[in-house]
Amino acid sequence: VRHDPGRLEARLRLAAALQKQGRRQEALVVLRALQTDPGLAPEARRDAHLLEAQMLRSVPGEGDIAAYSRGLQAFPDDTRLLY
Repeated sequence: VRHDPGRLEARLRLAAALQKQGRRQEALVVLRALQTDPGLAPEARRDAHLLEAQMLRSVPGEGDIAAYSRGLQAFPDDTRLLY
């Protein structure tokens, strides 16, 4: 069963809102759940990896490279995940 695209977009916006509120760990939980949800389209899971890396890039040493690396493991041919 595929997820509703509107619900996916809402979950991505939720993660972004949590980040803006300074609730980074909660945002990461939301994104990592999306990344591993087998019911989501591959593009949706990839977008969750990209958003995580973008969030972590803003703070040096927070693991943005690790987020990109996990994304590349899941989507090795996707050049958007190249850092």
